[in-house]
Amino acid sequence: MKKTTALCLLIIVLIVNRSLSQDADIPFTGILNTVEDVNVNLQPNENSEELMLSTSCDSLLTTMAGGNGHRGNMFNVTALHELTITKFDVHLDSFKTTNYRVYYQPASYYGTENNPSAWTLVGHRDSVHAKPPHRPTPLTIPINITIPAGLTYSFYITSTFVNKNNNYTNGTTLGAPFQQDANLIVYEGCGIEYPFSGTPLAPRKWNGRIHYCLEPVGIDEENVTTVQTSLAPNPFTNSTTLKITGKTPKNYSLKIVDLPGNTVSEITGISANEVNLEKGKMSAGMYLYKLYNKENVIANGKLIIQ
Repeated sequence: MKKTTALCLLIIVLIVNRSLSQDADIPFTGILNTVEDVNVNLQPNENSEELMLSTSCDSLLTTMAGGNGHRGNMFNVTALHELTITKFDVHLDSFKTTNYRVYYQPASYYGTENNPSAWTLVGHRDSVHAKPPHRPTPLTIPINITIPAGLTYSFYITSTFVNKNNNYTNGTTLGAPFQQDANLIVYEGCGIEYPFSGTPLAPRKWNGRIHYCLEPVGIDEENVTTVQTSLAPNPFTNSTTLKITGKTPKNYSLKIVDLPGNTVSEITGISANEVNLEKGKMSAGMYLYKLYNKENVIANGKLIIQ
């Protein structure tokens, strides 16, 4: 009798969960909304696939709250220090198996949601089996995308099968940062149909874990060791001064970008050790500045407008 009751309960759970995973942007109810975010603590006797969760240099878990879903997610990330993204874990529909594709571009995804030519396929993995609800599912797709400090890249992570969705969470503001650590910022993005089709559904918070390894700061090794910058005052209201020390500028350029990665101001032909920066049309908030020698980022930092 006990075995029959347990079997009936399992069948009910499977039926309910299947009904939650339609290929549309509709709220989920039931089991996916009953468990809080979890951090997986692996034991030495667990299998090698799960051990991949803890073998990266570092990782950032966004959320595993779920609540909604579609086949694909697009989202932006900004590297605060140069780093290489090594792999992703996703929040796949419970008890499902599907194929995955991961695309990227070295810029914000805004305006390219339905433009496949703007994206590069990083890799794919077939027959990905979902972990239980609210546990990250490893994709085991090697990413190995290096993001220079201060730059914003975007990713499109998508299931290819109908009714085999990525769980994500409804957001509040498209492009708003919703999770970060000392090295990486993740922004609210969109849900979208595979492949690159349909109307983007935004804002949506991508559910999953990003694995990454830190890299040496900067690209031009000669200049990284000889160029330093300082900004004063910072925060500022109307203007501030960027000081460049360690090496005389030779036709440097400077870009100021907002957190989603959009360039809001640019100065070229810098040949002095001090550069006056005006607020101009920039609104209050935090921005990132990047100092270039030709195409190489040689220094970067944050500026805050009050």
